[in-house]
Amino acid sequence: MKLAGKSAIVTGSTHGVGRAIALELARHGARVVVNGRGLGPDGPGTVTDEADAVVGEIEAAGGEAIACVGAVNDAAFAERLVATCAERFGSVDILVNNAGASGGLSIDLCPPEHWHDVFDVNVNGTYYPSHFAAGYMKRQHWGRILCCSSLAHTGFIGGSCYPASKGAVASLARAMARNLGFYGITSNAFCPEARTRMINANQPGSEIHEAHMKSLERRGFLSAAQVRSLIDLPGPEGIAPFVAYLCLPEADYINGQVFNVEGGRIGLVPEPHEIRTLERDVRRDGIWDLETLCELVPQTVGVSLRNPVPARSAEEIEKLFSQINPMFW
Repeated sequence: MKLAGKSAIVTGSTHGVGRAIALELARHGARVVVNGRGLGPDGPGTVTDEADAVVGEIEAAGGEAIACVGAVNDAAFAERLVATCAERFGSVDILVNNAGASGGLSIDLCPPEHWHDVFDVNVNGTYYPSHFAAGYMKRQHWGRILCCSSLAHTGFIGGSCYPASKGAVASLARAMARNLGFYGITSNAFCPEARTRMINANQPGSEIHEAHMKSLERRGFLSAAQVRSLIDLPGPEGIAPFVAYLCLPEADYINGQVFNVEGGRIGLVPEPHEIRTLERDVRRDGIWDLETLCELVPQTVGVSLRNPVPARSAEEIEKLFSQINPMFW
C-alpha cells in the first residue's frame, strides 16, 4: 500500500468529494481523520453520525479511521483537529483542506455578511488547519498539503465571494509551497468538477445546478458544449485518485501547482505570468503619459484582447435577466 504508515486529515469528508478522498486515502493504507461540521441544534461539533458513517465504511474495508467533528474555520477547533491526528496516529503527514461553502450573486447584490461567511469557511477554513499542521510537518521534515480551490477562481462564471475566496485558496497553496518546500512539504491545489450536493445548493436532484449552467449560457459566459459537459459531470469518486497521487512520496516534484480535476480529465493550470510586455527606459524617458499609452497599448499588451462581456442596452439587459432566476444574478 503506497500510503501505509501515513496519517491524513480530510476536512469536509462526510459527503461528496471529501468523503471520496478519505475513502481513497484509506484504501491505500493511510490512517484517516474524518471531519465534518457536525452541526446540530447545539451548534457545530455536536453531531457525529455522518462522520461515524464514513469511519465505518473505512473500517469495514480494513482501514483505520477516527471521526473529529467541528468547524475548521474555528481556530481552536482546527488546532484540536490537527492535535487529535498527531495524538492518535503519531504524525500529521497529509492535510486535505476540502471543507468549503458555496456562494453566488454579483458584487453589487452580495450582502456583506454573505461575503464574510463564505470567506470565513473557504479561506480561514484552509488557513487554520494548514497553520497548525505545518508545524508538525516541518518537525517531521515531510508533509503533503492539498487545498480545494475551484475553476470559478478564474472569474469565468462571474459571481463575487465564491470565486474570490477560491482564488485566495489557490494563491495560498502556491505561497505555502515556497515557504514549506525546504522541509520536504509540498502544497498544491485542486479544482474539482464533479456532481455533488454543493453544486445543487445542497438540494436533492440537479435542477438548480442545471438552471445555473443555462443562465451562464444565456449571458454568453459558457458555450452550449461547455454547459452540457458541466451538467453531465461524473460523481466525486473521479476526483479522489489524483488527490491521492499528489500525496505520494514520489509526487514530490509537484509543488505549488493548481489542477482542474474531473473523472476523466486532469488539467494543469499555469502559474500567472506575463505573456506580453510594453517597456520604456524610465530614467531616460520618464513615466508613461496617457497619449503614448493610447497609441501603444492596442498594438502591444492589448493586442488581440476583447471584452468578454460587452455592454448591452437597458432593454436587452432587462429581457436577459427576466429569464434568469435572481439567485444566479
